[in-house]
Amino acid sequence: MDELKEISVLVADDSSVTRKIVSDLLASNHINVLGEAVNGVEALEMIDELNPDVVVLDIWMPQKNGMEVLLDIFNRRQADEKSVKNIPRAVVLSCLIDSDKDIALRCLRLGAVTCIAKPKEGILHTEDFSQDLIRAVKEAYAARPRFNKILQEKSPVKNQPKVDLLNPIKDKPALIAIGSSTGGPQIIEELITKLPASFNIPLVVVQHLPKGFTRRFAERLDRTGEIKVSEAKSGDSIEPQSVYIAPGGLNIALNGKNIYFDDSDNFRIKPSIDCFFASAAKLYKDKFIGIILSGMGGDAILGAQAVKENGGWLIVQDPETCMIDGMVKDIIERKLADEILTPEKILERLISLSA
Repeated sequence: MDELKEISVLVADDSSVTRKIVSDLLASNHINVLGEAVNGVEALEMIDELNPDVVVLDIWMPQKNGMEVLLDIFNRRQADEKSVKNIPRAVVLSCLIDSDKDIALRCLRLGAVTCIAKPKEGILHTEDFSQDLIRAVKEAYAARPRFNKILQEKSPVKNQPKVDLLNPIKDKPALIAIGSSTGGPQIIEELITKLPASFNIPLVVVQHLPKGFTRRFAERLDRTGEIKVSEAKSGDSIEPQSVYIAPGGLNIALNGKNIYFDDSDNFRIKPSIDCFFASAAKLYKDKFIGIILSGMGGDAILGAQAVKENGGWLIVQDPETCMIDGMVKDIIERKLADEILTPEKILERLISLSA
C-alpha cells in the first residue's frame, strides 16, 4: 500500500474556499482528509474525536486561534502519557507566515513541524504550493509527536557524569558548525541560549529556513543568549564568542576565516549543510567539529563525508530525541558519526570543548 494512504489529516481554517482547496489537494494525493474545522474550538474537538495524524492549521480563526490550538497540543505533550489525549503533528498554513516571521518562529517553538505561507494572491492551485503542502504533510507524518518533552530539561542535571570524550582533537577546535532541518530550531535555541559568555569557539549554524526567517531567528537568539548571534553576511570574519546563522535561501562557504555566498548550482537546498560543512572541513581539517541535528534527509551526507575525510569530528543527535530522524540515521548507517548524543549531552560537549 502507498505510504501516503495511511496519513489522516484534519484541515482547520475559517475560509471555506481554503478548506476545500486544501482538502481536495490532499485527497488527490491519496491522503485521507478526516474532516474540516472552521475554528480553533472545533479543531480541538475534532482532534479528540477523529484522531488525525496531522492537522493543517490556520492562524487567524474565531473562538480559538491557531496559536491557542498549538499551545493546547504543546501542553498535551507535557502531560503524563497515560492521561494524554491525541497528539497530532501540526502544519501551519497562514497568510501571516510571510508578513510576520516572528509568528512562524513562535509556531515552531510550540512544536509545529513546519510553516507554509498561503500565496499572497490567494491562489492555492499553483504547482509550487501543492508540492510544498504535500511535502509538509509527509514531514509532519514522519515526525515524533513526543519531541517537545526534551525541552523540559532546561539544563544538564547537576553532578551527572560527563560524557566519555574520545575526541582525538588534542587542542581546542578552531570552528564548530551545526546543521539541522525540521525540528532543529527548538534544539538550536536550547543550545545557543545556554552557552556561557565565556564560550570562545566560533560557531556557524546552517538551519533549513526560508529567507527572512533566519534574520529573525538570529535576532531572537542574540536577545536571549549570552553570546553574540547574527545572520551571516558575505565578508564576515568568523570570530570567537560569536554565532553566525546561515541566511535562508543562500549557501555559505569559507575563504580562510571569511564567509562568502556560494552561488553555484551544486546544492539544491539553500542554505545547504553539505556546502558549508565541506568547505569548513577542507580548511580546518582536524580542528573542525560538525554537529547534525533533527531533519528529514537529503542534505548533510556529503558534508559529513568531507568532515571524516579531512580528519574532523562528527556528532549527531540521538535519533530517539529527534523530531525527524532521517538525517542523523543516514549518517549513523554510513558509520560516519563519532558520537551520538542527546541535546543535553551536546550542550555539555560544547561547553567542555570551550573550557
